[in-house]
Amino acid sequence: MPITDTLRQWVKTLVTANPMLRETSRAKNWIGKPLGVQLGLNPENKVDRARIKRIVQKLIEEGTLRIVERPDERGRPERNFFAAGTTYA
Repeated sequence: MPITDTLRQWVKTLVTANPMLRETSRAKNWIGKPLGVQLGLNPENKVDRARIKRIVQKLIEEGTLRIVERPDERGRPERNFFAAGTTYA
């Protein structure tokens, strides 16, 4: 599935509006849930979840997304969240 400029902008808007989106697919606020809906993929389906994870990884690699560490909403130790990156290929 190609990553378009429209999707890149949508993802940046998503993480800016929702700074508590998490990196791990086990989290209830995993970034893959809204991303999957946007792409017409089911994050509960094993194959679709793998596709979503690959897309997220590509977005990180190209700089559209970046990972930031900070305490979660309960104040627990550092967790990985997403923020908008500054560049993309």
